[in-house]
Amino acid sequence: MERKSEILCFEVSQEHPTIPKSEILAVTHGEIIEEYPGVLIVKVENPDYKRLQELGMCYRVSKILGSGDFHDICEISEEIPLSGSFRVRAVRKCEDISSSKVEREIGRRIKKKGLKVDLKNPDFEIRVILTDKCHLGIKLFECARKEIIKRKPHKMRFFHPGVMLPQFSRAIVNISEVKNGEKLLDPFCGTGGILYEAERIRMRTFGVDVQPKMIFGARKNILGELVIGDAKKLPFRDSSFHAVVSDFPYGRSSSLSDEQEKLYSEALWEIHRVLKDFRRAVIVTNRDIKELLPPLFRLEELHKHRVHKSLMRYFWVLRK
Repeated sequence: MERKSEILCFEVSQEHPTIPKSEILAVTHGEIIEEYPGVLIVKVENPDYKRLQELGMCYRVSKILGSGDFHDICEISEEIPLSGSFRVRAVRKCEDISSSKVEREIGRRIKKKGLKVDLKNPDFEIRVILTDKCHLGIKLFECARKEIIKRKPHKMRFFHPGVMLPQFSRAIVNISEVKNGEKLLDPFCGTGGILYEAERIRMRTFGVDVQPKMIFGARKNILGELVIGDAKKLPFRDSSFHAVVSDFPYGRSSSLSDEQEKLYSEALWEIHRVLKDFRRAVIVTNRDIKELLPPLFRLEELHKHRVHKSLMRYFWVLRK
């Protein structure tokens, strides 16, 4: 297949400084060209638009048509092959120029070609990202984030306090690099929030939890295979899964009798055993567990997130 390279602009959530970037790179395997708070401009080979719409930490994606100074993008705008109605939206990050001026001038030039302005429901939306230079693009789509964040955990059919917000669950599923139809395991599945997000993007899901009430409850939330079992001794063959994604139990919020260190250590070795070679596990903990990681795992990324004063989450991205 002929390789097609595109420059895409991702307008991302700023609720975490590094996880949106990690999610985008895991899905695109792209090359970052520019990075600003809330904006990533990435060179992507053969972008999968459908998968990009399913990002958890991204608002929208645009295709960059050209970059340069204000004069440059004004000239580029006159060459855009559009028909129908349009609107122009400018997003200011660094450039010392007013957004309204950019919108008026770009709009004026496109309107001269006979297109109609429609601010509410246009056929096309031109987006101008103002950084240290101007980037002119056309919006491809809004991502699923708006729908994801509507899924408040307490509104699920089965709920238990302390679960992760769905946009973070979706993001770490994407960071695991799991592909459509592949098998994803959560060995501490709880209410099934992570598995729910994986199912929304067509993964085969498997969950394990030692507490029967969690498994019975999770069956109200997800369709995948659920097992009452011990994460320290998983009931699966070696190299069974394409990805493992899990939010480990946090001390007081866990009813397990094992010491947390022993639980984590043995569970990590089991995760390594059932994960396929060269694939990723994304593990969330409430403390630093670097000394517990099996030596055959390679730590590729570590993201820290302060949920509130008494809870810090560590996102460990591991490669077997």
